[in-house]
Amino acid sequence: MSGTLQWDLGDGGTAASGDVMHTYAQPGSYDVRLTVTSAQGCTADSLFEDLITVHPTPVASFTADTTSGCAGTAVTFINTSTPAGNYACTWSFGDGAIGSGSPAQHAYANPGTYNVLLQATNAFGCMDEALSPQLIQILPTPQPAFTMAPDSGCVPLDVRFTNQTPGQEDQSAFWDLGNGQTD
Repeated sequence: MSGTLQWDLGDGGTAASGDVMHTYAQPGSYDVRLTVTSAQGCTADSLFEDLITVHPTPVASFTADTTSGCAGTAVTFINTSTPAGNYACTWSFGDGAIGSGSPAQHAYANPGTYNVLLQATNAFGCMDEALSPQLIQILPTPQPAFTMAPDSGCVPLDVRFTNQTPGQEDQSAFWDLGNGQTD
């Protein structure tokens, strides 16, 4: 008759072999007990209290103070990962720029739609990512254009100005006519 080994791994898991590979699925501290029985039936038991510590993995999340604006719009991103705690935050703002910290602020220079990615890492090195696809919409900058007729003449000169700005139906125009008058 040979001896036996009995492992109590602290989370309800047990094993009866010399080498044990075990996965702890929940955060916490776990006691491990090894009971050895010799071939002659003698038993010895060793308890190792708080031998294993499993740290929680964060669930990454964030908010943005705005999601739409014109070129140059600065957006502030705030880490809202759980559980609450201090996290090292690395941001990918979707336009090639990378940032860190929380809050993190980034100004978008070019029109487009941008995905934002947060990597939140806790003090134990456990990391999670949150991706918000198409979160930021930076609108195109209007390109003012107009025509006028006539462009010269005698006093009193009536000039008709016509707004030719592309997309003008979705924009408002302010005219400064150069003589102190506006429209």
